[in-house]
Amino acid sequence: MSDAESPSDDPASTSPPAAVVRSQEQLAIARTVRIRGAVRLHKRVVTETVTQTVEVRREELVITELTPEEVSLPATLAAHDGTAQLHEAEFALVLHEERVVVTTEVVPVERVRVQVRIVTADVEVEESVRQERVSVLGEEGFSPGREPA
Repeated sequence: MSDAESPSDDPASTSPPAAVVRSQEQLAIARTVRIRGAVRLHKRVVTETVTQTVEVRREELVITELTPEEVSLPATLAAHDGTAQLHEAEFALVLHEERVVVTTEVVPVERVRVQVRIVTADVEVEESVRQERVSVLGEEGFSPGREPA
């Protein structure tokens, strides 16, 4: 390019340049929160029959008769020196037995806790976006940077 053809000497360079604003679409992604579901905790009482075996004891009266030969109580025999008299006597024995008494009591056995846990996942979003392209179009024989002939 010669000095005579420099851009500063060109009369076309003094005119304002042509400009175009090029735009394009961009994805704007937002998240919304919605109710997904709900739960309700309900505690109910169920009845079941429990069977347990419990050992109980009781006293029974056992009468054993001993022959005089089996009795070896010299003091008792000495007291009967032949002068003893017959008389009535009464002895009381109290017999005992165990009885089963059933009661129930409420005791804590477990604590059930419900929590909300946040789970994250990656979701791929695919959408078409448009954009503008700028092209320079010229007349036949005219190319950009040259004046038309």
